[in-house]
Amino acid sequence: GLPNVGKSTLFNALTKAGRFSEAEALLTELDADARSRGDSLARIGMLNAQGSLLLAQARTEAGTARFAQASALAERMNLDTAQWIAVLLDQCAAYASATQYDSLLQQAYTVRSLARAIHDTIAELTAELDIGLVHANTARDYAVAMDHTTRAAVLARAVGSERHRLLAEHRLAYIGWDILNDEEVHTRWTNMLHASEDKGFDHLAVQAGNCLGMFLMSRDSMRLVQWGIPNVARFDTARALIAVAMGRAERLGSEELFNDCLSALASVENYAGDPRASIRIEERQLALARAGGRVRQQVNAYQGIGSNWIMLQDWNKAMVMLDSGLVLARSHGMLQSMNTLLYRLFYCHEKLGDHQAALNYLLERDTLRDRISGARMEARIEEQLARHEARIDSLAHVQQLAL
Repeated sequence: GLPNVGKSTLFNALTKAGRFSEAEALLTELDADARSRGDSLARIGMLNAQGSLLLAQARTEAGTARFAQASALAERMNLDTAQWIAVLLDQCAAYASATQYDSLLQQAYTVRSLARAIHDTIAELTAELDIGLVHANTARDYAVAMDHTTRAAVLARAVGSERHRLLAEHRLAYIGWDILNDEEVHTRWTNMLHASEDKGFDHLAVQAGNCLGMFLMSRDSMRLVQWGIPNVARFDTARALIAVAMGRAERLGSEELFNDCLSALASVENYAGDPRASIRIEERQLALARAGGRVRQQVNAYQGIGSNWIMLQDWNKAMVMLDSGLVLARSHGMLQSMNTLLYRLFYCHEKLGDHQAALNYLLERDTLRDRISGARMEARIEEQLARHEARIDSLAHVQQLAL
């Protein structure tokens, strides 16, 4: 890990608050200290921390390269399995936060194999949660996602980790939104919110409050009445839950969680039919993201504001926002965001009768989609290889237990 525990904590706090320049300056100081002492283990921690910071700034290639350097140094040092797991879990957390799911999946399978070899149940269940998250958010393979997340919940109960059990419950509700019955999802999130509040797990309470609010506002009136919520109060109920979550996020000093709360609130206003209110919230997100240098959040805010102007049929204002988002997305290789932005720009130009410009955006989007499809195919092949290796490892794990 980092050579100075106090400064390590400060670095994490600065990164979460979006104060990247200060975090980078602190890392430079810590890295120089590690080099001067010849502390290779601390140097691995530095490389991982640098990679995490770069990923948070949407500098994906540079961040991945730092992780590769950390792993290469770890190999040269011949780290033991527990140390290797710690290195890889740091990388997994950064990939998950940056939504780099292909890289996350490969690392998670590796962590799971290593964890099983030394009976590290916490690391194993963390890997299961990551694998489930990837399947839920990319392939939308909810059955596989539920399977891995359920395994994580079972493991958490086995070792008595309440925080991990509640996180698994949260993920099961999130994954099950579209495939479980409403009552089960509502019960999971309600129980998880109350338990997180009681036990002081504020990060989990923020996530549960946001999700429960959005879930309630999206249900039909008959279901809401069963839960004691009049249909006319659905949006106010959602706003109240999210407001409490937002207060917690502010007290935690987590800009990432606070941004999640703003996103949830903007969604409520969209559902309520007030795109102008949603725009005001997203403009606040944009200002915070600019101040903190958070590229991914800036792109999302530009996209959200532009989409709301489309709803209001103000095509010119929409294009200004969408163009700004596209410039940022292009410069940081954010292919999925580019795909969405290009289509919405095509739609705006069509509405204005500028058919040549509309065609240009459509053609660029078609080319981009070919790139995305190629990347997905490569990722699927890599996943199949990882799953094959995991199955071999699982068989060895079972045989070892049998002996």
